Amino acid sequence: MASKFVLSLRHAINNKPVTNLLQSRTVMTNAEAELPDNAPKRRFINRGINRVELLGGVGGQPVVKQTAQGSAFASFNLYTNVDRRLTSGGTMTSTEVHNVIAFGGMARYVEKNVDRGTRVYLTGRLHYTGGQLNADGSRSPRICSVNLESIYPLSKPGAMYSLGGGGGASREGADDGLKD
Repeated sequence: MASKFVLSLRHAINNKPVTNLLQSRTVMTNAEAELPDNAPKRRFINRGINRVELLGGVGGQPVVKQTAQGSAFASFNLYTNVDRRLTSGGTMTSTEVHNVIAFGGMARYVEKNVDRGTRVYLTGRLHYTGGQLNADGSRSPRICSVNLESIYPLSKPGAMYSLGGGGGASREGADDGLKD
């Protein structure tokens, strides 16, 4: 039996209305929107998804800097653990480090609400930098980072309980209540 996600994905591929599973409303696809007769047809085969969801602990105090144009950005490392079963029956825990970057109002939110040791849930997009050819013929390494879209602090460092019910921020609401 196919899951709701697979069924809705099949509808999206067939250019039919897609039911948004989170809000239970019908979304019109571009194929159904009224377009002029001479408008080029969109090719749905080229669509993709670039989404990351992480739950982990902040490894160091977020660093806030300014771009050359004067807008703020914050970067921090997020540590996640993965438990793997060994053939011997035991388990092994490995830790992965993710570089997270926040821009604009989201950077200010991170600066005020996220500290070293804070446990957070975040969503974002993967972004790669580097890989350019150097003058000596070698290539610089490609570096992967997560461009932050929303973040929800779950607990502060040393807390014995989850903060639960706390706000969090998304890209749309990141500027609410923050002064420039």
